[in-house]
Amino acid sequence: MPFDPQFAKYVAAATVLMTLQPIITSASKVEGRYEYLQVSVTLLAELSKMALSLVMYLRLPPSVRTHQRITCGHLMQFATPAAIYFVNNNLVFVILAYVNSTTFQILSSLKTVFTGLLFRVMLKRPLTDVQSLAIVLLACGTAISQLSGGVCDATARTDSTAVGLACAVLTCLLSALGGVHSERLMKDGEHATHSIHLQNMLLYLWGIGFNSLTLLGADGARVLSGELLRGYTPVVWALVANNALNGLAISAVLKYTDNIVRVFAHAAAMLLTLGLENVLLGAEFTPQLLLSAMVVACAE
Repeated sequence: MPFDPQFAKYVAAATVLMTLQPIITSASKVEGRYEYLQVSVTLLAELSKMALSLVMYLRLPPSVRTHQRITCGHLMQFATPAAIYFVNNNLVFVILAYVNSTTFQILSSLKTVFTGLLFRVMLKRPLTDVQSLAIVLLACGTAISQLSGGVCDATARTDSTAVGLACAVLTCLLSALGGVHSERLMKDGEHATHSIHLQNMLLYLWGIGFNSLTLLGADGARVLSGELLRGYTPVVWALVANNALNGLAISAVLKYTDNIVRVFAHAAAMLLTLGLENVLLGAEFTPQLLLSAMVVACAE
């Protein structure tokens, strides 16, 4: 699908929010630990997205509201991507318990490859030679940013434990699978005529259910004793807001552009994260980072 400049605002928003997500998540830890229930953050983000989508849907003219055409079968179709996002969103906390924000973004570049493959297999949309080359360049660019003298940086090796690496690979696959599945639901068949806000509500309804059941099953006693929000700080609330807005922005990117645009937005987010961490930590930009930026810029 050709990129329409009028949707650049969604891509820009997704890029900024994806940049902030791992940074805020890492900042929410106290002495390297999460003092709050991580699933509760995901649940509150889902509830926030549902509320915002409902408000936006109700603002639509009655003539374009199509909720009366939704059946149980339609609702069930959104269960699969919702389950994928549920696992993926909660895995992010696990990964960031083992790796830093920069390493997380680098490992997440694997979703580029998975998305390219699934884009072709699930959506039956063959990639052009230019897109294929861009994906290869993008993967190379993200890898280069972590090279130092021909080998991976020692800090990255220390942080990227087997658990963190395995979870990162899994979350990349899930992210790509969920994105491609969601794009197909939003654009193809009978769902294509529905408003993005209605489609989002169908997805978030499942997300609320999955996260609620998990929260009650794993920490029911704590929740029932009134400790649902224990450990919440302004940073944690900022994380809830960021995750909610990020989900809405990515949904708009999938609806109005496609998954290929999404992975390029992630590539830009990766470079922004690298830059922010360098600035915040006072570290100098390495030649590898600058080379990575040039390679990714060529890919875009």
